[in-house]
Order: sequence, then C-alpha cells, then structure tokens
Amino acid sequence: MKIKTIAITVASLLLTIAVSAFAEEHGEGGHMGTPVAYLIYGFINFAIFLGLIIFLAKNKVNDFYKSRAQEARAMVTEAQKLLAEAKALNDKARVRKDALDREVDSILKTTEEGAKRQADEIVSQAKVQAQRLVETAKATVEAETLKAIEEIRGGMVEKTMKMAEERIKSKIDSSHQRALVGEYLNKLEEVN
Repeated sequence: MKIKTIAITVASLLLTIAVSAFAEEHGEGGHMGTPVAYLIYGFINFAIFLGLIIFLAKNKVNDFYKSRAQEARAMVTEAQKLLAEAKALNDKARVRKDALDREVDSILKTTEEGAKRQADEIVSQAKVQAQRLVETAKATVEAETLKAIEEIRGGMVEKTMKMAEERIKSKIDSSHQRALVGEYLNKLEEVN
C-alpha cells in the first residue's frame, strides 16, 4: 500500500510541476518556446503518468482479466454441459417421437383393418338379411296368391252352384222333384 501512495504522490507532483512550468513559459515572453521541446516535455509527462497508472492498476487489471477469463471458461464449460444435456434430451425426444410414430402407424393400420372387417361383415349380414327378406316376401306372395286363388275358386264354385241350382229350379217342377227324391231314396235303400 505504501508504494501505491508514494506513486500517486509523485504523479501528482509531476503533473503540478508540468502545469506550473507551462504557465511560467507563457507568462514570461508570451510564447510557448520551441514546439519540439514542448512536445517532448508533454510526451515525457504523459509517459510518466501512464507508467504510474499502469504500475498502480496493473495488478487490479490483471486480476480483473484473470477473473473474467475464469468466469468465461466457467460459462463455456457450463454452456458445453448444457449443450450436451440438451443434445441428450433431444436424442431421447427423437427416439420417443419415433416410437410414438410407429405406435400411431400400428394403431391406424389395426383400426383400418378392423373397420374394413366390420364393414365386410355388415355388408355380408345385410346381404343375408336381404336374401331372407326376399325369400319371406316370395313365400308371402305365393301364400297370398294361393289364398286368393282358393277364394276365387270357392267363390266360383259357390256361384256355379247357385247358378246350377237356379237353372235346376227353373227346369224342374214339383213332380220332377218328387221323382228325383224317390230315386235318391231307392238308391239309399239299396246301399243299406
């Protein structure tokens, strides 16, 4: 610490001397002297001042840059570590994504196959049911047709019988009826 204090004091004195010498030169003759000498003197003063600053601040500047370099190295190391972790996580995520993609593809394929099977089964069942309905309809039509034919026949037989009865009634009188009844009774007696 003493060296720093002494160096600061010396630098202050040199600056003060330089300023007072500069002021004296101007005061005497009103001119600055030779420009070369003035430049050399100013350069020497600046060099001494700069040397003192470097001497006094050298350790702090070195310490500052060393600590900054260590911080930068630590940050680079941390960044590399984080980058490696991010790459590992990215690789895991990519593997997981690929596995999920394969699983989704498998599920889609299974679902499509199942849907196709169900659709084929539904179509097959619909065809069987339609065939049954057609057969039932045919049977119903046939039954209804036979029933209608029987009704028509029954109606025709009835009408024919009525017409025959009316014709017979119109052609047969009471004496002819008695003869037919007698003939019928004779035949019954023969059978018994």
